[in-house]
Amino acid sequence: MNYRHPLILILTSLLLSCSSNPTRQVDNYYSRQNLTAPATKNFTHCYGYGCKKRLDISLADKDWRRITSSFQHQAKNAQMEREQIRSAIAEFEKIVGRIAGTDGDIRGSFLKLTRQQHDCVDESINTTTYMILLQQKGLIKYHDIWTPSYRFLRNGLPSWPHQTATLIERETATKFVVDSWFRDNGYPPFIIPLKTWRRGWQPDKTMLPEVYADQ
Repeated sequence: MNYRHPLILILTSLLLSCSSNPTRQVDNYYSRQNLTAPATKNFTHCYGYGCKKRLDISLADKDWRRITSSFQHQAKNAQMEREQIRSAIAEFEKIVGRIAGTDGDIRGSFLKLTRQQHDCVDESINTTTYMILLQQKGLIKYHDIWTPSYRFLRNGLPSWPHQTATLIERETATKFVVDSWFRDNGYPPFIIPLKTWRRGWQPDKTMLPEVYADQ
């Protein structure tokens, strides 16, 4: 991810946590990134580390049908909706990756260094964008979209800063991170409580079958 101003990121995250208007804060976040707010007709795809490379994306009706297929049945609760969101984001990544040439993106930031690779800034912005688009389509009912969350710990020890997309469950006000950085392009992201993630959570081998299937 982009490490140029970690202190600013911390202060920004703390300030945002005090606000009760998720939509306004997300709009402000896009403005600070010099990004146009996402719309279903056209949105920006970030890649190349720190959103240095950007591509305007427009999706066909058939693409939207694939993306929204996981919402065919209305979610009965917030947990079910989070699973639907995971599936939709995976489809977004497959479709947008094919258009942008980033379908070969793999987990992490440095296992493969190419212009088409994503770091956690790219992943968090793209995932936030995808969730906003689902919300605009009226498909997200149990959550609000929040600005990306930050952490500086892994397994309780200091580490490089990391950021990821974030949801707020409306009924409980619980924040969940939606972290696609740990997986290759086109796989469902991990959605876990922000408090757990902030303590340094990372997936184990059983959570990454695409990586460890032969081991």
